[in-house]
Amino acid sequence: MGLQLIGAPHFARAQETIHLALPSKAFQFSIARDRGYMKEEAPGGPSQRLPRPRHQLQSYKSTNEAFPEDLTGIPATNLTDPWGNAYEYLKIEGADTKSKGNMRKDKNLVPINSDFDLYSKGADGKSTAPLTASASRDDVVRANDGRYFGLGENY
Repeated sequence: MGLQLIGAPHFARAQETIHLALPSKAFQFSIARDRGYMKEEAPGGPSQRLPRPRHQLQSYKSTNEAFPEDLTGIPATNLTDPWGNAYEYLKIEGADTKSKGNMRKDKNLVPINSDFDLYSKGADGKSTAPLTASASRDDVVRANDGRYFGLGENY
């Protein structure tokens, strides 16, 4: 088994290749795992700063058995993105169905999280729920319930 990075120069996607040797033939196939894309950025960049509020939200849930209704429920430690805008947060888990219409969505309009949405509106300061919208492409998002952090256009 080998690990190969594929993709454009500024993005890398991990792909594992498995080699099988059977009695008469050798087979090779690849399994692309969704490990997400990593955009090259300076240390402390947007996708590296986004996890900080996420950890505070997880801690809040551990103490209170539910996520807060908004970010005022957690300590105000660095709750702005690198462009000076406040991080956006939407409680999903345990929320009423009315607020769930504002959930971030992938290209198939399927929600990208089941617990909470946490994201930066990016450099342009604009955003809409579907990540495929032009206003959302530069958003730095948390997706797959925290297993992805990166640009909306790469999710």
